[in-house]
Amino acid sequence: MKNYKKKRKKYPGRMTKLEMLKFEKERLKWELDKTKKESDDFFKMIIFVIGLFLLSYLLGFWGTESGPAWKL
Repeated sequence: MKNYKKKRKKYPGRMTKLEMLKFEKERLKWELDKTKKESDDFFKMIIFVIGLFLLSYLLGFWGTESGPAWKL
């Protein structure tokens, strides 16, 4: 009989500690990028809404006469 060594993992189907750390590091990077993108989008949305309010105020201020808001 021939003696030969099989190359196999100690625990098949399970991740090693190094693999788990790499996976966790990538997950945290992805989560950080996602959070940054969401905060940037939120800031842009707030600026847009403020701009709309200012624009509507300025257009309403110059375009109408003094008096009630709705003419009867």
